[in-house]
Amino acid sequence: MDYELYKQEVLVVKSLGEKIGYGNLMDIASVLWAEDLQRHAEPDIGAFYPAILTQLKDDDLKEDAIRNRFRKIQLYKNLGIWDKEDQK
Repeated sequence: MDYELYKQEVLVVKSLGEKIGYGNLMDIASVLWAEDLQRHAEPDIGAFYPAILTQLKDDDLKEDAIRNRFRKIQLYKNLGIWDKEDQK
């Protein structure tokens, strides 16, 4: 492992987290990661939800969380985050 490279990556994430908020960073990263996994026909459940759905007691909250993730993926697509080539 290249510890110097890893240290630099951690510092970049730390700086961004402090700038935009760690929760926001994690939320955005999980949606971007899930979209990347979907584009490569990989299961996205691990990257898709920052909280484990089974921890939500109310079924309505689970459904809301799922719908919210799909809305965010669509929003990011509409923002042009991914190249047209990537959206296939």
